Formats: sequence, C-alpha cells, structure tokens
Amino acid sequence: MFRDFAHPPAMGPIAPPENSLRVRGSLVLEFTPRKEPTPLLHLEGATPGLAETLIRQDEAGDISLCLSCCGRKGLIRLSRISDAISPCRLTCSWDIPRERGWLTLEHLQGGRLKQVEFRQRIAPDLSALPRLMRNASSIKDLPRIAPQVSFIGLSRRVEPVGLVAGIGEGTPIETPQGPRPIEELRAGDFVLGEGGKALPVRATLKREVPNAGHFAPLRLRAPFLGLRHAITLAPEQRILLAGDEVEYLFGHERVLCELGHLKKLRITMPDTRGKWMRMYQLLLDRPAILNAAGCRIESLDIGRIRRAPGLVATSILSGVPPDELPLHEKPSCPLLAPHEARALVVNGCSIRHPALCPTAVTNSR
Repeated sequence: MFRDFAHPPAMGPIAPPENSLRVRGSLVLEFTPRKEPTPLLHLEGATPGLAETLIRQDEAGDISLCLSCCGRKGLIRLSRISDAISPCRLTCSWDIPRERGWLTLEHLQGGRLKQVEFRQRIAPDLSALPRLMRNASSIKDLPRIAPQVSFIGLSRRVEPVGLVAGIGEGTPIETPQGPRPIEELRAGDFVLGEGGKALPVRATLKREVPNAGHFAPLRLRAPFLGLRHAITLAPEQRILLAGDEVEYLFGHERVLCELGHLKKLRITMPDTRGKWMRMYQLLLDRPAILNAAGCRIESLDIGRIRRAPGLVATSILSGVPPDELPLHEKPSCPLLAPHEARALVVNGCSIRHPALCPTAVTNSR
C-alpha cells in the first residue's frame, strides 16, 4: 500500500498481508532532508518494547536504520550523498530466505544514488504502519513519522531502485514496420533511431509504480513537442530539445531535459487514469533517440552499472542476464540541469518546440 501526504487522499487500496512482509518486502519513504537531526520514522511492533524500527537522519545528514527484536539490535548507516536540501527517496528492502537487506538513498533531482547491503535475518515489524496510514488524514496525525515525509509505501516485494522505467503503457514507438506499443516490443525486435537507423532491442523493462509521490507520471499533451497524441512519461524520462535557442544558450545543437523540469508548464498534466501505472523502457546497445508518437525521447541510459553487480540486482535490470548488459560509456546528448531547463523555458525555444515557451501555450488538450 502507499500514502501520498503531499496530495491527499492519494492512497493505495490494499495493505499487504502481514505474513508476507515477514519473508520479503520494502519500505519506501520520500522526504526532504533537514539540517538538524530528525527521526524520520519510529515504530513499535505488535508487542511494545520487544520490537522497534527507527529510521533517523543525523546532524551530518547520514541515514541510519535501527532494528531491534527481543533485546537484539542492529544498526545500518548510510552516509549522505550531498549537502543539497532536495527531495530524496529512501528504500529499505529485505529478503529473509537469502538473509539479505538493502538500504538505498536516491536524490530525486540528478539521480544520484548510494546503497549499502547488509545481512538481514529478521524482517522489521511494520504491523502498525498500515493501520496508521489508513486512519491518518494528514501527516500531522502521525506523531511517529516526521512532517517532512511526503510519501510512504509498503510492498511485499524487493522494489527496484535507481534506473527508471519511464514510458507509459500504450506509447507507440517507431519501428521499421511502423509504430508499435512499447509493451509489445521484445528482445531481438528493431526500433528506429535518428536517421531511420534500425536498432536492436536488448530488453524491454517493465515496472508497476504507484500514481503518487515522485513516482507519479505526467501526461505530455499533443500537439506540443511534435506529438500526434498525448503520451504518459515518468518525470525522469529524458526528452530531446533542439533549435537555435538551445545552441545559443548552451553551445550544443541538441540537449536532453527531464520531463519533470517542465512540470509546471501547461504542456503537462497529471495522469489520473488509475492508482497504479505500468511503465516501460527499452534497453539498447547504446542510448538512442526514439520517436514516440512524434516526440523524441531517449532510451534507457544505464551508464556503467554493469560494473556494480549489487546495484544491478536491485534495479529493473535484475532480470537481464549479466553477460547481456551493455556498457553505456557516452550519453546520446548533454543533459540539462534543472536551472538550465528553466533558463531555456524563460528565454523561449525554437519553432520546432514552441510548447516550451509559456506564451505559446493556448489550445492545449
């Protein structure tokens, strides 16, 4: 189940059975760090005093997970990624049959990630959390959860971290045989890159995400950015921008921008079609620009993650055989920082992308 306190009453309908969480699961928190030490979540188990779960941010910005059960305590510490006061996602996962646990911190602006793996023999007792999440009308009703926590999710699976499946189900991708929905593409199929070049698909990656918190995808409206019809993309999905203004401002003919940087423009809107969304992404030999219903978007860029087997095993790439993972050394285009994307919008954009200029948005649909 999940609960989005920033956009109530967004909440998942069903709590996972308690017994399943004793085997494996994930606890996900989205929060904005503070400069002072703060307990992000503090829960007692079904038997007070015998089981306790504490997630804390200390004065240095480090995250610690403290689990206690029947007098035994375990402490896992994860050092901060940066001093930036920007939204973060913390994922605590456990797989008791394998005696493994993971604590992962992601900065949602910029995609930086840090993970620690540890030996986990006892699952955290989170039996009180579903009841608290159902009964609370706002974060103020949860004294054991910090007010800067905006999203809580509880899953019976080890949830993927890092790499994002950013293309919504049903999005047509141009192929040599014409547009095909992304969910129909398989390893060995071909898609069309720039210049009409046929590129083989190594894997089609899939994930179901809650339509809440920073997971919530955006609906990109037609006819902006060349779209023939609206498509759904994750905020982290990269789109291609080009034109004279791009070259003038950044010294490159083409740049990439995360869709979330354009969230406040009227070319995007929330996708309200369900509480859960199926999202996909294509893994190619190297990142490429694809045609999605007329809009140019980038396929998955996995960088050098192949050299970090621990991260691969806890990402959406976990089902891809290790010897089939490519090494993406070079990005397809420079990526704009959030402030650079805003500067591009403020200064307008070329006729090829008129939607990025706020004054050009008149008949959005």
